[in-house]
Amino acid sequence: VIFSSLLIPFGFRWIGGWQQLGRLVPAHFFSLFGQPAHSPYTGLAVVAILLVSLVQINAVMGNMGIYGSARNELAARLGGTAGLYAKRFMIILWAITGLIAVAIFRGPGSLSDSDHAWGAMSNRLLAPGLLGLMLAGMLAAQMSVLSNQAVAISGLVVRNLYRQFRPNLSGEGAVFAARVTIVCVLALGVIAALSMTNVASILKMLLLVNVPFGAAVVMIFFWRRLTAAAVWTGVLLPMLVTIVLPLAIPFIPELRNHPALLQMSRPIADGAAPEALFFESIGPSD
Repeated sequence: VIFSSLLIPFGFRWIGGWQQLGRLVPAHFFSLFGQPAHSPYTGLAVVAILLVSLVQINAVMGNMGIYGSARNELAARLGGTAGLYAKRFMIILWAITGLIAVAIFRGPGSLSDSDHAWGAMSNRLLAPGLLGLMLAGMLAAQMSVLSNQAVAISGLVVRNLYRQFRPNLSGEGAVFAARVTIVCVLALGVIAALSMTNVASILKMLLLVNVPFGAAVVMIFFWRRLTAAAVWTGVLLPMLVTIVLPLAIPFIPELRNHPALLQMSRPIADGAAPEALFFESIGPSD
């Protein structure tokens, strides 16, 4: 909570108060549901993201283990619900911080990449001591989450995949396999971090990756005839359609330049590049 709100008072002091925020930031930035002329996140898009989030949150790595380790069911429900709603409150604070960033980095001082806003604001607004505290806090928060998720993934891989091929696996062998899995997971994380340069695309991919698993978890509670084959089918097919094919098709010239996939979209704002309709980005043709 402290780190998510730390930049807000310093930002308001920099721009001259709350009243200046409305003067320096365009009016459409304050709309909860964007208009097609200014933002791709319209009311329907926000509702779709909300529904997807409600499904995929059930399959986030480590959540099931965390809830299962609670003292009783009430503690699990209270902890899980309180944690989820606390995250929504953090998002509100991040949105306010983003509006302040728009007010600070405008005109000639604008940023070439909006993903750099948090770091640029921290560097401009915070004193050396607070800047170091922000950096340490962000690293500590990320390391705690990633370590928990890496351990959860290693446990799932060893128990659900590796043990199927090694049914007589010993405890020592399971621990060694889990350690190797953690190294592989962290290496894949580094590769993903270097290959993905847009925060919005990363968040959308995270939602899509978890949806098939979340849907399987939800169906467990509502459909008793659910089978293992149905779960595997419901997981692998959506991953093929939403992850593998969108990443592979742009490398196939016959599909990348297919007339059915070529259509000009409207620019989001005056002078801005049009948004990609099917692929992640739009590039010039040779």
